[in-house]
Amino acid sequence: MDDFAEVLSSVRSRTYPYKARPKQKRNWTLYDEAQEHEYPDVLGLIRDVVNEAANSYRLVRHDATGKSGYSADDIAKMLLAQQYEGRSDRVTMGYLSLVGRYLGIRDYISYKTLENAYSDYDVMAILNDAFFITQQPVIMVEHEFGIDGTCFSTTIKANWESAKDQILGGKGKQFEKAVLAAGTTFKIISSFAVTQPQTNHHI
Repeated sequence: MDDFAEVLSSVRSRTYPYKARPKQKRNWTLYDEAQEHEYPDVLGLIRDVVNEAANSYRLVRHDATGKSGYSADDIAKMLLAQQYEGRSDRVTMGYLSLVGRYLGIRDYISYKTLENAYSDYDVMAILNDAFFITQQPVIMVEHEFGIDGTCFSTTIKANWESAKDQILGGKGKQFEKAVLAAGTTFKIISSFAVTQPQTNHHI
């Protein structure tokens, strides 16, 4: 821990002997092609990975009134598409009315169902399997990893940058810590952990 503290101190003081990587030549033809195809490729990846992950979770679902519930795989696709686009729940519903067919979404749920999707155990099971499926193509060829962490609020009314001075000063807004590792070659997240909400100096 002492060595880590020294390294962390040198990074913060900008005295760490960092060696920059040599600049790589960029193939602009491939770069342009990747940019042009990113949007349909990402949506297609969401569709295919969730379909594969959902094979074990195609359960008969019912809502509180006994009616047929929304498909968990449809909700999982909506969540991933929403995260890719960075849209609010309500706006996402309009966006999905345009691209939902490409994603293979059969039902169009209300924005409230999307809002509460992370409390749906079937959806979480599908997303968990989808996460591991994304590791398979590079699991034996990715050998170097970088680790990073962040804090995000437990409410939509606060963010870390605006509230950290208050929190470090002993006031009690809550944030969660998230730590993740990603491969430095293929840029795929390999693992992550989220702590329980903490307050004050425990952040």
